[in-house]
Order: sequence, then C-alpha cells, then structure tokens
Amino acid sequence: MNTDHLRAFVLAVDEGTFDAAADLLQISGSAFSQRIKALEREVGHVLLTRTVPVRVTESGEKLMRVARQTTLLEDEARRSLGFRGSSAHYSPTITLAIAVNAE
Repeated sequence: MNTDHLRAFVLAVDEGTFDAAADLLQISGSAFSQRIKALEREVGHVLLTRTVPVRVTESGEKLMRVARQTTLLEDEARRSLGFRGSSAHYSPTITLAIAVNAE
C-alpha cells in the first residue's frame, strides 16, 4: 500500500474533511480525493462516508489501526534519517524571486 494514501486516510479522519486534510498536505482537494479513491480501490472497500465530518466505515476501522501505525513508523524513520517534522507537513520548498516594473 502506498504510504501517502494511508496518510491521507488518517488525516481525513483526524481533520474531519477532505479539504482540511488536503490543506495540511498542501495538495488540491481533487488530488486528495484521488488518493482516498485509490486506497479504496486497492483494498476493495469503501473506507469513509463522504459526510461532514467524514465517518469511518466498518472496513475503514479495520484499516485505520494499521494505517496509523504505518504513518507513525514512517515518521520515525524520517526522523532517524534527519528529516524534520512528519511527512504530512514535509514538502520541499523553493525560493522564487519576482521583479515587477511599474512602467
């Protein structure tokens, strides 16, 4: 299973909405929804009801325990290798300089 998909699943439950979870991952709501759909396709079960807040289905409850453990282990591995923060908040950054002429 893709750990990005598992992390999205955990964040959806923790944050209550796809939009809030997508904001944490700094991705679009559509991209976030695609991650959840891909995970559901892979496991062959609907994991969340698309209500506000989202609700975990019975199948989702079974996967949630493993998903939480997996994301915690991934965070621990990242920290031990020198990454800062969790991968939920990790994204490469760049500096972009923009000049504007007022003519």
